Amino acid sequence: MNTSMRAAVAALGLVSVTAVSAADISWALGPGFVGPAGHLGILTNGTLVEAVDTSELALSPVTVDPSGLNISFERRPAPGLNGYYRTNQPVGSGDAIWDEIVTTTQWRGTDGTVDGFLTGLTVGSTYQLQLFATDLRDCCSARQQRFADGNGNASDWISQNGSASVVGTFIADAGSQALRFEGNESRVLDAWVLREIAAPVPEPGTWLLWGLGLAGLTAARYQRR
Repeated sequence: MNTSMRAAVAALGLVSVTAVSAADISWALGPGFVGPAGHLGILTNGTLVEAVDTSELALSPVTVDPSGLNISFERRPAPGLNGYYRTNQPVGSGDAIWDEIVTTTQWRGTDGTVDGFLTGLTVGSTYQLQLFATDLRDCCSARQQRFADGNGNASDWISQNGSASVVGTFIADAGSQALRFEGNESRVLDAWVLREIAAPVPEPGTWLLWGLGLAGLTAARYQRR
């Protein structure tokens, strides 16, 4: 590979690492997560990438339903959200850790897109993002919010006093993914779970390179004999 080609490859590699991405997200309402066995509303298909409990400070991980789901939630602030409060309202899921996660909430006061909300993604992989957002206080029954990808694709509006999770599915086109918050009052987020539900499929050219490499190794073995 000559010098100019190396420079081009390096430049492309730099772009792939640093480019801000907002892949199209397909949205749907997910299971409820408040009330009896509410923690069972956490989806478990695919492979767990990360589970995050939004928190004002980075704290030790906590585990939801250790004898069943056994999902460890990292506790750290969500990017792009600047407020924090504890609702202290009854969740009643039967799992004390999940109840604590749901009642500790971060929020932001304005609509906005958070670039790089998710990071460390594999290009071409299909991901499922489950968002848990609720404010169980009596004040919030009229508050509405939704999530979007920054490309014009948005979830249905949800009541902040409700308990339906929001699920977004997307194919990563870079190492990061943006998330947009929209609402008529505050915009809240209790937690999220990211799962990889399909690995990237190599392009035909990649298969060809693998085949040529395998053929080269085979030929080299025969030459050594």
